[in-house]
Amino acid sequence: MRPAELIVLVGIQDKLVQASVISIGKPVLVEASGNPAPRVDIPAGPWQTERPIQPPSPANRGFGQNSGFDKEINMGWLGRLFGAVPKEEMEGIRLCTAEPYWEVDGPKTFEEMFNALKGWIPEDAVLYFEDGSPDTEIDNFIATHSVPEVSHVAMGTQWPRPKVFHVPATVTVLTELARIMEHHAEPELAIHFHVYRNDLVLVEWHDAFSQPMLMSGAIPEAKVKVFAERIGNNFRKAVEQGAPADADKARR
Repeated sequence: MRPAELIVLVGIQDKLVQASVISIGKPVLVEASGNPAPRVDIPAGPWQTERPIQPPSPANRGFGQNSGFDKEINMGWLGRLFGAVPKEEMEGIRLCTAEPYWEVDGPKTFEEMFNALKGWIPEDAVLYFEDGSPDTEIDNFIATHSVPEVSHVAMGTQWPRPKVFHVPATVTVLTELARIMEHHAEPELAIHFHVYRNDLVLVEWHDAFSQPMLMSGAIPEAKVKVFAERIGNNFRKAVEQGAPADADKARR
């Protein structure tokens, strides 16, 4: 059988590493270059169930959400090779934006947010944390308070596989989290933070502290206003295209 050539592209900072493998057990040639590697077609065969790899463009070599590399790891076998979250696992419950929802200018710290949530969020809701880099104290908190997921939340990070945990939104838990975050950096706890109740997402905050918080349109305006006042920020109603011109007017 004619040997097949397989090209694997791995991004390391601003470099590309190209590994050309010619059949099993043959020598492996590795080249490191700051330029994109040439594209080599993979021979068709019964084993080929995914599209061939396309080298990322020079303007799109990062590891961000819209990068060429992220698009590559959506493929099944390459995703497994790099330990990425499978596409089906990325799906889950998310904030409904098909109808009007609330957009809130987020707080500056998790400590401030947890204190604002106390007595505001239903105690049978669940706090969802994703992609943090916890130290021993946060790990101990997770081991003590985490619960199995009630609903699977749509994930915000595909690669590398993020650490995810769920904890009940009780006053006790929120108080303890606020205390812990007095002396921790925000990314140690999470990059993405959400609150859900059963299968309804109440709060969705991807890229926390760099994006506005989104809240379910099912939450009354008076209740959203209470939360916004606690953190001293504006809020507004967000809608799909074609909404009335004053729909996104900021409120205090």
